[in-house]
Amino acid sequence: MPRLLRALPEDYGGDGASKRMLQRDLQALRDCGDVESMELTPHQFHYRRARSELADDPTILDHERRHLRMRLKDAVQENRFSETLLQELNGPAAEYIHPHVFRVIPDHLQLNEVRLSSEVMDGVLTGLLERQPVAARYTKRSGEVSGGVLHPQALIQRGPLPYLLAVKPTEPSLIKHFPVHRMHRATPLMGHPIIDVEGFDLQAHIDEGGGDFGTGEQVSVKIRVRGYVADILEACPLAADQHIQRAGSETGFNAVVSATVPSTGNLLRWMLAAGANLEVLAPLELRERVAAQANQCCAIYGSNP
Repeated sequence: MPRLLRALPEDYGGDGASKRMLQRDLQALRDCGDVESMELTPHQFHYRRARSELADDPTILDHERRHLRMRLKDAVQENRFSETLLQELNGPAAEYIHPHVFRVIPDHLQLNEVRLSSEVMDGVLTGLLERQPVAARYTKRSGEVSGGVLHPQALIQRGPLPYLLAVKPTEPSLIKHFPVHRMHRATPLMGHPIIDVEGFDLQAHIDEGGGDFGTGEQVSVKIRVRGYVADILEACPLAADQHIQRAGSETGFNAVVSATVPSTGNLLRWMLAAGANLEVLAPLELRERVAAQANQCCAIYGSNP
């Protein structure tokens, strides 16, 4: 009882009348089956929730709904609704209402979760968080098995795959990306000194194109679009400086779009995914890269399987 009074000072001031009010409220909760009590001494009780699911409490549910609306409203005003919605879907309040009223449908194929070794991931996280080098063994893309001591700097999730950003003692300033799913062993080396790359900043690394999620080199693109791509770009600009000009009907496209965007693999993959709904007009180098990929596809599908 004293702990409850101290925990709820705004509702119960701590005097005799407040104590009696708290006793009545607890009795009401016991009567309706929300709270169970256990007598520790003749005048001391221990209270706990009788139900395991918090979502069955109307007061808590109403509180979460109101605060969710406030958070999403703020997110809309700050132009970050999608980001906030994803956070909410994976947050602690998800059990209350999200599975019943919200879904995020990606515009790309959802691959199955990558299979990871829990022991390997635990070793990677221990080295990263406890600042310890890791003795690792892994399979390269070529199929060759290799290994060595890695000095963890960061961990990123690139698409469906996690990568450990680390340096080797022989190249202490060269950050490499090691796919965690291809690691067979990651043993933290307790008591060994860690190499910290001077001036390393994860966000700056990403902004420079590390992990292929970054801004990298900026390029001014000009594309012709139609169909669903035209609809998407009208609602969701490629960049702040995007300009849309309606295309003539004789071109077969709806619009010509110009924007300054990061020159990354993500850009190329997005353009290729648009298929015949997008044509790159400029820069010429990017147009040639997309054309080369399209020609390779034609060569594959132009022959009988």
